[in-house]
Amino acid sequence: MSYQILFSPTKNLRTDFAKRFPVESTPAFIEEASILHDTLMKMRPKAVQAMMKISDKIALEVSDRLAEWKDAEPTPAIFTYDGEAFRGLSPETLDAKALQLAQERLVILSGLYGMLRPLDGIKPYRLEMQTKMKVGKQVNLYHFWNHKMAKALEPKSEFLLNLASEEYSKVILPFWDRKKVVSPVFMEWNDGNPKTVMMYAKHARGKMLHYILKENLKELEPLKAYGLDGYVYAPSLSDEHRWVFTR
Repeated sequence: MSYQILFSPTKNLRTDFAKRFPVESTPAFIEEASILHDTLMKMRPKAVQAMMKISDKIALEVSDRLAEWKDAEPTPAIFTYDGEAFRGLSPETLDAKALQLAQERLVILSGLYGMLRPLDGIKPYRLEMQTKMKVGKQVNLYHFWNHKMAKALEPKSEFLLNLASEEYSKVILPFWDRKKVVSPVFMEWNDGNPKTVMMYAKHARGKMLHYILKENLKELEPLKAYGLDGYVYAPSLSDEHRWVFTR
């Protein structure tokens, strides 16, 4: 089975840590990233802050990153992002074989870069996909990216394993055959009802990704036997394309 894995980025970055690892590739949509960067640079700092709905402290960080972006040293994406999902993934514990597999199968979605391979070099930025940012005639980033990413993925894969959040996956899924998408969902039992706890769900997505890369899974069906951290596949809550795991 030929499949690609969708994964979300994070707002927090760890560039100093990432500098320990080499960059091996360039983002596929680097020209589009430059267009978005230039658009942000033309905006007044207060307008950027209001659009992103961020504090004064973060706004200052964003302003510095924008000013330094073109000259900044790139670092590999998989080691640069720092959030619950990437802590679950623990990329620094992957061996060379697993990292190469990640480079072939894993797609990290990004508001600025579009889609990234794990060892693509990225520079510090902050731009969430849901940001209501106008780019030329496009009213937001979803319109700007449109079907570009899905079209780029088509020759490489038939199926998608969606471990990305809705904010990011919906830049791909509307342009993909939904019958060829599997989306794992992680839930916690609470008073007899299954509920999604976002922090746990993000960590579990990363842990599942680590498992896939380490075991080099050729098919998706074996994932139903996944049982790390006490999660168990729940057939009664699942369907063919939404696989629910509970604990």
